[in-house]
Amino acid sequence: MFDILLIPITKDNIKIYTQFEKCYDEKLSQYQSRIYPNNYIVNMETNLLNWYYIVADEKYIGSIWLEKTLEIENFAIMGIFIIDNEMRGLGLGEKAICNVVKKDMIYMHINQIILNVRSNNERAIKCYLKCGFKEIEKFKKQNDIECIKMSYTNEQNKRLC
Repeated sequence: MFDILLIPITKDNIKIYTQFEKCYDEKLSQYQSRIYPNNYIVNMETNLLNWYYIVADEKYIGSIWLEKTLEIENFAIMGIFIIDNEMRGLGLGEKAICNVVKKDMIYMHINQIILNVRSNNERAIKCYLKCGFKEIEKFKKQNDIECIKMSYTNEQNKRLC
């Protein structure tokens, strides 16, 4: 089993992210709509965005982030992906989520994390449930993609990982 390292994404190291862009259409577009946080260029240097590379076996295998729209919000939106097919299903996403939730919920002054996952992404849904997320809503996007909105709250934090 691999350990993971989370490396903060900054203006100095964002160029590494282009490797994910090259693989998005082939490997991720069927699972998710975006691989970047919203307004990331503006928010990289603020308390509105905590964004990391996920590194395992000395390889950059994905990314995870929590983002807020306003400083006063008590919740953040999570985005995560593992680009490398060989690294999926090994519990690395779960480790990344646990690390980010434990550290960044306090740092960002939030008590809830929300994420949207496509209904057909069974592996991701199982991971989120294992991490303590709960389904709160099913919906269809404008492009008819069926999604599930999931939530994790501070009250659940004691049971995480």
